[in-house]
Amino acid sequence: MYAAYDSDLRDHLLSFHHGNRGFGHKLGAVLIVTSDLRGFDMIGERNQPWIDGGLFAMSLAYAFHAAGLGACMMNWSEDADHDQRLRAEFDIPDNEVIITFLGVGHLPEVFEVAASPRPAVNDVLREVQLR
Repeated sequence: MYAAYDSDLRDHLLSFHHGNRGFGHKLGAVLIVTSDLRGFDMIGERNQPWIDGGLFAMSLAYAFHAAGLGACMMNWSEDADHDQRLRAEFDIPDNEVIITFLGVGHLPEVFEVAASPRPAVNDVLREVQLR
């Protein structure tokens, strides 16, 4: 995992990320959550870095919230060329896959959040059945 606390460094890092306009400059820090591919050596583990990294990132976001800080996941859905430019600029080795960016900061007293309607349980849950 990598962190940018300095505002100039944070802003430079966020210039590589699409989707933070309007709030990125307000973040206290930006973290890059990575997963080291050297810990996964079997073909059956080919997706495990993203699963484990995503679980780690969610747990980290929950920990920040529990500590009274705001945390915002920011996806890293970039092509290989863009990914390599970021890696070269910030010295992130090829054996680490970038899972997500995580913005962290103090929460203002009042703020707006996006809200989506909650789907009904039956819309997202199915009971497993034999064929």
